Amino acid sequence: MKSDADAIAIMQKLIKKHDPQWQLDFQDKRISAMLEGIVVFEILIESITAKFKLSQNRSPLDRASVCTQLLASDAYWARETGTLMQDLP
Repeated sequence: MKSDADAIAIMQKLIKKHDPQWQLDFQDKRISAMLEGIVVFEILIESITAKFKLSQNRSPLDRASVCTQLLASDAYWARETGTLMQDLP
């Protein structure tokens, strides 16, 4: 980062997004002293590669049991995961 002000701006943005009820007082001497030990950086992400890990290493019987339980769930995300598992070889 170019300056402490840049680092503070990024930290405030992250706090606002991920923990908005928390307030960090950068005027507090204890907080400003901690800034020296915090490294703020940005990374340009050029690509993302994703892999599914859906119990492929388990026995067919175990996978079938997990899949059945997921498909019977009340949670939408669990049923969707069960559907994905059904389509695996």
